Order: sequence, then structure tokens, then C-alpha cells
Amino acid sequence: MLRAFSSKVKGLRSNPAAVAFLVLLAISSIVRLFAVIHFPPQTSYDTGSYVHAAHALGKLHLKAYNGFRTPAYPLLLLLGGMNFRVARLIQSILGIVIASMLFAITWYRTRSAAASLAVGLLSSLSLSELLFEQIIYSETLCAFWIVLSAFAFARTKAPAGTGIRDYALLGLSAALAGMTRPMFLILGPLYFCFIVAEAQRLDLSMLREARLALVLAPTLAVAIGWSAVNQYASNYFGVTTTTGYDLVSHSGAFIELAPPKYSEIARIYLRYRAPQLRKSGNQAATIWYAGSEIERTTGFSGAEVSKQLTRMSLEMFAAHPILYLDSVTRSWLRFWGIGAYGYLGYFKEPHGRRIFYALVLGMIFLQWGITLTFLLIAAYSIVRWRQRTSFNYELELIAIVLLGSIPEALLINDDNERFFVPLIPLTIYVVVTFLWRAMKPSGARHQQLREVKPTVVEISSH
Repeated sequence: MLRAFSSKVKGLRSNPAAVAFLVLLAISSIVRLFAVIHFPPQTSYDTGSYVHAAHALGKLHLKAYNGFRTPAYPLLLLLGGMNFRVARLIQSILGIVIASMLFAITWYRTRSAAASLAVGLLSSLSLSELLFEQIIYSETLCAFWIVLSAFAFARTKAPAGTGIRDYALLGLSAALAGMTRPMFLILGPLYFCFIVAEAQRLDLSMLREARLALVLAPTLAVAIGWSAVNQYASNYFGVTTTTGYDLVSHSGAFIELAPPKYSEIARIYLRYRAPQLRKSGNQAATIWYAGSEIERTTGFSGAEVSKQLTRMSLEMFAAHPILYLDSVTRSWLRFWGIGAYGYLGYFKEPHGRRIFYALVLGMIFLQWGITLTFLLIAAYSIVRWRQRTSFNYELELIAIVLLGSIPEALLINDDNERFFVPLIPLTIYVVVTFLWRAMKPSGARHQQLREVKPTVVEISSH
């Protein structure tokens, strides 16, 4: 037995990828164990709407559901028995799985244990990822589905032996990302377009291919299906009834210019906007204070108020496009900002406070550096692509991040920094693999990567 154990240890030592993967698992687990022991799970202003949706879904009492939240994260709360500590534990495990999938993707694309470990650790120890694992919010679950879709997409790129199940996993994970945060309903169509573009042909015969149907159909099915649920529950056909409330975070800044038929809504909104501006310096959340009075005054339900706000906002954007564009631009810039770290105020470390805050500050600067480097790499890669360089996997992930920044900027100008969190693992992957290739000798850098599916069996068998 000892001889067999010694043989396994020697085999492990000769396999740097397996050693690096075990190091990643060990560090990720220790850090999360520390967080679970020292910090209780936290709630914030959106937690209640997820809990409300979970109770309605758990009791199948859809008429009591206000349609604010898509079902994926409420189902996670139900899976955890509505116990926030269990939900946080699930999120911590998902954080480890996310880092492991990034390790596998990087190993598949680079065959470098060091690069794979760097990507996995930077994601696992990213301050934003660790922070939101402790809060009862949907960011960690959304990041899990996005990285799972990237993992499945990487598997579809094997030159031989790609199974139809990889396309099924790709379509399902993309759809579930959209059912966690609706802005990511663009994922399924994006992957569909990437696969069509890689085929370098577009004809009707392609649309009959099972793999393409498996990529796109899940998103269409869940979006239409959940919209039908909301139609039944709230008389609102859409994946979420918050659209109008979100849009007024833009139009509310110049609601004085609203058409006369919306004067009652504008009057109430303006009365709540002034104190909100004094309190926070930002008017975006005003509607969540004014909404109840608007419902009482107009006699509309929450879903009907959302429809009115949607119509009002769209008319205002059409009449005042420059004001809307200015608000969207500021919203998009905030997407890449550091406002999400304001959630750090929930956590107080009693032991070694100076060391704790020094570590936190260092992690913030590191994340800022990665984000800025990603944006520079994205600009460089787009220029290279326009010069007829191939549209490869890394450029496709860049497109996902950049295009993922647009829907919420168009829709909402409030808390946009949070919406970047699920995409941060992809930015880390892009930055590390780009730098890894840049530092390789020129001959090796241009060598064709050997495309093999990234499985745990493969990593541990070398």
C-alpha cells in the first residue's frame, strides 16, 4: 500500500498541471472557510425581492408574485431551504467551481500549468467575487453560468470528437445566465452568431443543424416561457416587470420634460427626487420610493406602472436623445468602476484590521489594473481583427464582455458596477492568456495550439 501511495505521489510530482490544480483547490477552499467562519451572510436592498420571488415560487402562488425577479436565483434560495447561511455556502462552493473551470479552460488553450493557476487564483481571490459570495445576491450564480457557458464553448472548439452534449450544455448554461440576470439573455444569440461566423458561411441549411438549435433554443424557450408566466401572474409579457422602473433611472434626471399626459407621475417623482439627491447625490433610485404613491394615485398595479414608465421614458428618449445618450454614456462608464466595493462596508474584520484593509486596498488596485488592461487588450484585439486576423476564442470572450456592458447601460443608470461582477472572471482569463502569449518566444507564440477537451481525467493523466 505504501509503495502504491509513493508511486502516486511521484506521478503527481511529474504532473505540474495536477499539482497546480490541487494548489488552486486548497487555497480557494481555505480562503472561503475563513470567510464563512468570520463573516455572516449579508443582505442588501435587493435581497427582499429575491426572497419574495422564492416564497411565491415555493408555494406555486404566482398571483402573489410581482414579476420583479427571474427565477434562477430564487430557486437557489429554495434549494438552500431559505437559509441565508446555506445559500452563502452554496455560493462559496460555486466560487471554487468557477475557478476550477477557468483553470480547465486556460489549460486547454495554453497547456501552461502556471497560466492556468494564475487565472484560477486571480478569479478565486478576486475581491469582487469573494465579496458577492457573502451577499444574498445573484452575482455569483450568474458568474457560474457564464463561465460554464465559456467552458462548454471551449469544448466545442475541439477539432474532432465534439459531442452534441457540449452544444446542449452551451445553450442551457447561456439560457440560465439570462434567467439569473436578464441582461445576459444576449448570451445564447451571441454564441449562435459566433458559431455561424466560424463556419464562414450563412445559408438556410445551417439553421437545420441540431447544434445550432441546441445553442439558441433554450434561451428562446425560457424567455418566452417566463414571459408567459409573468403574463399570467401580472398581465405583463416580459421576463421582468421592472423595465419601466429601470428606464426611469435615465429619464428621471430630466422628468420635468415629460409629456403632459404623464404630469401626475412626473409631479410625484419630482417630490421624491429632491430628498434622494440630497441624501445620495444620485436620483436613480427615486422610483423605488415614489412607486407606491404613484400606484395609489393612479390606481395602477406595479406592472401597469412599469408599462406607463416604459412608454413615458421611450417618448422622452425620442424627444431628447442627447440627454438620454449622456445618461447612457455615464452609465456605461460606471459599469467599469469601483462602486461595487461600497458593499465592503457590511464587513468589519476585528483581528488585524490594518492588515485586513491593506489587503483589501491591494486587491482593489489589482482588480482595477486587470480591468484597465482588459480594455486595452480589447481595443488592440479589435484593431487586429479589423486587419483580417482570425476571430478566435479569446476575441469572442472579449466581445461577450463588451457587448454585455451595453444592455444595462441602455436600460438602467443605477448600481451598474454590480453588473460587471459576473463578467470579471472572463476579463481575468483574457488578460492572463494575452500576457502569457506575449511573453512566449515568437516561434512558440505562433504555434497552433493543440485543441483537446479540458477534462479532469486528461489533466490528471499526464
